[in-house]
Amino acid sequence: MKPPSPNLEIETPDADVNRLRQIKKLESLARAEVGDVWRRLYAGTRLGLSTEWTGMREYVSGDDIKSISWAASAKTGKIFVKEYEPEKDTQFFILLDTSGTMKLGVAKSLFEQGVIAAASLAYISVRNKDKIGFASFSDNVSDIILPNKRQDQFYRILEKLCSLSVGGETNIKGAIQAVSNILKKRSLIFVVTDLYDNPEEVIKGVMYASSRGHKVLFIQVVDPEPLAPLLKHGVTKVRNEKGEVYDLSDPLYLNMVYSIIEKTRKEFIDRLIKARIEVIPVKITDLVRTVLMRYFITRQRALIAR
Repeated sequence: MKPPSPNLEIETPDADVNRLRQIKKLESLARAEVGDVWRRLYAGTRLGLSTEWTGMREYVSGDDIKSISWAASAKTGKIFVKEYEPEKDTQFFILLDTSGTMKLGVAKSLFEQGVIAAASLAYISVRNKDKIGFASFSDNVSDIILPNKRQDQFYRILEKLCSLSVGGETNIKGAIQAVSNILKKRSLIFVVTDLYDNPEEVIKGVMYASSRGHKVLFIQVVDPEPLAPLLKHGVTKVRNEKGEVYDLSDPLYLNMVYSIIEKTRKEFIDRLIKARIEVIPVKITDLVRTVLMRYFITRQRALIAR
């Protein structure tokens, strides 16, 4: 199903035309990103996973030995495995952080890349007939779309993504708890965020989700130059929690602030890892590929487990 085209015989408000253009552009980006990752992983096979044999790809560590195609391997001299579709669908849910800190980024903001990642995951999930849901969050959860595998689910999510705005504080715990309460089936919840929150509160949110049978995976998008937007707009002084002022125009203080940011980020992740919570830190440029790779890995593990 494609999004409705504007009727050329009727005057369409500029806002509607612009929104339609946004949706089509985001759709194209999502299709391109998924196609690129698929070609890297499964060269020579069709896009999608199905109960039927869909093709072959080279063996990678962790593949089920039973799926090896010995005939193809003997002919090529390389080990190839057959691809099949799982018998049951898998349910995924995207939680996208839209708090104020997601504005950071130079070429593209963390938020913009997060939107493309969410669109790409929605596209491949619907293509593979997996149930996929979506919600955004900052102070509170909003824009909730319950999981579904209908063809129009992709466009419903695209429409929401194109209407989002950035702002507010980060409340990961509240978002995870709210989503966990509305999901009726065990789900893998992708939380795309910069993780600017209280680690203890985050842990409480994940524990609550686990008690409801859900698995939470944090994709932490990291801006390699978090202070660049401030410097670009002429902000040269920042204040820490103790009220101490750092002059960013001084290379010594600039490096010091970068060190503090990196130390804080590492301590946060270490705390989550100790609590056995899965966190994947990724550079902003690798976000979309990482989300899609994780989707394919989860799908493959589900296949092997059945």
